[in-house]
Amino acid sequence: MTQAINLKWDDEKPIFCFYGPDPDDDTVYTDINCFCTTCPSFYADVCVREEKFYCAQSFKERAWRNCELAGTDRLLAYTDTTYNGNVVCSYGTYLADILTYRSCLRSYNLTTDPRPIRPAWYTG
Repeated sequence: MTQAINLKWDDEKPIFCFYGPDPDDDTVYTDINCFCTTCPSFYADVCVREEKFYCAQSFKERAWRNCELAGTDRLLAYTDTTYNGNVVCSYGTYLADILTYRSCLRSYNLTTDPRPIRPAWYTG
């Protein structure tokens, strides 16, 4: 028996955050480059941590991307596929939008790029 799994994705890709080298500073940083010249050893350590963080996140990003591709597969399956009552292959820019979005998903670098933006009319 197959059981459906309902996956919930975050709307945005997680961002690497860290504390600065001063233990008394509670500031949360997201830009590692601000320590490039002021604290080179700390900068090198944070670069390694950032790379590990995004590598660990890449499996989630790959799953998200694959779900987005699977969700748009149905729009390309038949020439009479409709979305919100409009035939995708013949309604304005729907087909071009979906093809562009799918191309962006395929070329998406899971660790460094921001997530591709869905066409405004497509809600999933």
